[in-house]
Amino acid sequence: MRQIDPSNVLAYVMEHTDATREQAEACLAIQAEYMVAVGIMYSPVGEEWPFRYYSEAEREALRGRGRVVDPLALARDCVRLAGVPEEVAHAVYAAETEFVA
Repeated sequence: MRQIDPSNVLAYVMEHTDATREQAEACLAIQAEYMVAVGIMYSPVGEEWPFRYYSEAEREALRGRGRVVDPLALARDCVRLAGVPEEVAHAVYAAETEFVA
């Protein structure tokens, strides 16, 4: 399993998009919360994930979607939860995918 340093992802996203640091951090945090909620990522043993964006009800609804990341839904959630413009969110996720590929 490959370990990816989140600070490297953030640096790459900042270099390859017009996102501000705050926008990039919000998009990446929302993506991480989404992935925890659908069961793709997990908190360290004995710790609870520090959710900032998704409410408990939203997390429950996400659990029923299966282990799939929907980039369109993530971008819309960035707009709704953090006020990040949708085109910026798409650029952040494209750059993040390019980095981890």
